[in-house]
Amino acid sequence: MKIHVYLRVIFLLINLSILQISYSQNSREWISDVMVNDSVYLINSSNSDTPFNISISVNGDPAYSVGLAWFSNPQIKNGEVLFVEKDKPWDNATVIKGAGENKWFNYLNSRHNEIVNKTLLPINENREYICFKAKIDNLKPATQYKYKVRNERAESHTGYFKTASLDDNLNFIYLTDFQLYNLDSYNKVEVSLRNAVSSVKEPSFILITGDFVDSPDNIYAEWEWEHFFARFKDILMNNIIVPVLGNHDRNLSNNFFYHFNTDDSFNMTSSVKTETSGTNYCFPIGNSVFFILNYNDYNKRGYFDELKKWLDKKVEENEDKKWRIAAFHRNMYTGGMHQSDSDQKAIRENMSKWFDDNKIDFAIQGHDHVYEVIGPVDNINKKLLKDNIKDLTYCPEEISASNMKGTKNGIFDMSEGTIYFLNNSVGNKRYNAIPESIMKSNYNMHLVEDYWSLLTGRFGQNNKSIYSNINIESDSIRVDSYSVNSVENADHFDKFSLFKSSIQNDISQNRVSPIKIIENILYVDNNLPSYIYVFDNLGKLINRTYSDNLNLNLYKNRLIYIKIENDKFLESLSVMVK
Repeated sequence: MKIHVYLRVIFLLINLSILQISYSQNSREWISDVMVNDSVYLINSSNSDTPFNISISVNGDPAYSVGLAWFSNPQIKNGEVLFVEKDKPWDNATVIKGAGENKWFNYLNSRHNEIVNKTLLPINENREYICFKAKIDNLKPATQYKYKVRNERAESHTGYFKTASLDDNLNFIYLTDFQLYNLDSYNKVEVSLRNAVSSVKEPSFILITGDFVDSPDNIYAEWEWEHFFARFKDILMNNIIVPVLGNHDRNLSNNFFYHFNTDDSFNMTSSVKTETSGTNYCFPIGNSVFFILNYNDYNKRGYFDELKKWLDKKVEENEDKKWRIAAFHRNMYTGGMHQSDSDQKAIRENMSKWFDDNKIDFAIQGHDHVYEVIGPVDNINKKLLKDNIKDLTYCPEEISASNMKGTKNGIFDMSEGTIYFLNNSVGNKRYNAIPESIMKSNYNMHLVEDYWSLLTGRFGQNNKSIYSNINIESDSIRVDSYSVNSVENADHFDKFSLFKSSIQNDISQNRVSPIKIIENILYVDNNLPSYIYVFDNLGKLINRTYSDNLNLNLYKNRLIYIKIENDKFLESLSVMVK
């Protein structure tokens, strides 16, 4: 037995020596790749000086700032970031000192026998790290920068990022639910992530809606994070990440917080704090504002009240943005196996009215591992706004587990309601979509009448990894989803669009025809459409309703009738009501 162990140790040392020679051209590389049975296992040597686990995240307005996070081993006491515009020499670089904190994390757990058996690393070993963060501010919009992280002994490779432009257009990659814990799961995610990054030209950021790793709570393993950052170092050092906390990312050591440098103003001001800091944050970009939400703390007393109070301030700060987009892990609406979970019921009960009052157009989710397009949903009444849907393709011949309603594509009018979207997962786990009969029989658990009708676009389980390319323009959002076959190949799986006419902008920017004031009279024009749009003095849309449903007394001194043809503004008529 001892001879067997000795031989394995000798084999390991030989491989490490060979790899050390192979890395001689870059002696500051922080990892040693140990080849065992054609699989690569990452070992973070306690003697390594080079910074590792480097990430670049949204932190504030991405046109002007980014947040960096990285780890060092405990013998390193200092860390700093150098950055400069891409085409300028390093001599012109700005240097920002990182703030470091000592942390101990459990490295491997009993689920990692595959790694333990082939590397001889111990289970439940606590390792010490220095976790650094630095925020880069005062950047130029639409500018490419280069950067590197260094300390008193070594420096990282060079990474690159581009700040957001100030125009309305942007595109980003959306993926969810990696749940990384063994080599097979990393291989699976790598195929999708590399396909997405190579296929989507210059994404503004990569949105990942939670469950990066798989071992939460007291069985968590820092190795899962470390391997993630090592395997995808070239991607993570060259793309801005928008990270969302998943239930599997949650543990008392808060690894998630130390791996990403996001805005933490919520916990700084809230009386009910999130267990994991930096997981409620907001950022404007172009004509959109994104709200990144943490629903893991849904059962804390007063949490939703504090969350909505904070969100109200963020809405006020970004009231000029046309598109309001929320991203979170635990679902508000889903046709998957978590449909009747208590957390989803609590989330809907507490957040539906806020979503409706603040006109959240698009909600991007995770957690339930199916593909689904839901809505537009009237959040308060939990009903489908069926008149806001057009060009939905119905293919009864395609009805199957991968397309349970036989519908796909679709164009959605977002003058009211919210679209809820989930694009399956890119990891190994897949859940079955729930049929209509079970949704009906489970009404007493989920309390959504006719849940089946809310699922409007493509819905089902195709048992493949999916990523989405989301393009935002001034008046529309287009979503293209791809089913991945290999790093080089993916099939176009689904597309749908959200649109808003430019009426509100026309009003707020004074691009309207002359307004005629009529006192004490309800002006009737047979040429007006059945819908009436109501704006306040600042041009903010207050209501959109049928003319015969409008209560004039609710809108004294601020009524504007809009005549529309083919979604284009034609003329307006204001009615003054005493």
